[in-house]
Amino acid sequence: MPAGVLPEVPDPRGTLLRDVDAGEPLLPSSLATHRVAAPEGWWTMQTHLPAGVAPGQAIQLVVLPAEPGGSPQPVAGIVIEPPPPSDPLAFEALPGLVAIPAESAVVAAAAVAERRVTVLLGG
Repeated sequence: MPAGVLPEVPDPRGTLLRDVDAGEPLLPSSLATHRVAAPEGWWTMQTHLPAGVAPGQAIQLVVLPAEPGGSPQPVAGIVIEPPPPSDPLAFEALPGLVAIPAESAVVAAAAVAERRVTVLLGG
């Protein structure tokens, strides 16, 4: 690929948001530079987040029931790392990283995997 075709990443420090193969161009949307620590004993997972979230912001995952007639289950959490800014060269919107209390992590992760979760933002 000719030089200058892709945007330059002037300071490539940060956390990679996805696997990058040797020789693959490093895009600004591949790096996260702002992150807060997860509370001790909490687990982190990726999920899609609403626009405008900030590191450390409180969230509420609403886990929708797997079976008809079940009740939604709230799961408190915090944003560890927001998704990167949108990138016209990316194939899809990238997820952010959230922390969830250990006792709710399995339920929340299963719901995210099955697309049975929505995210509410705290103030």
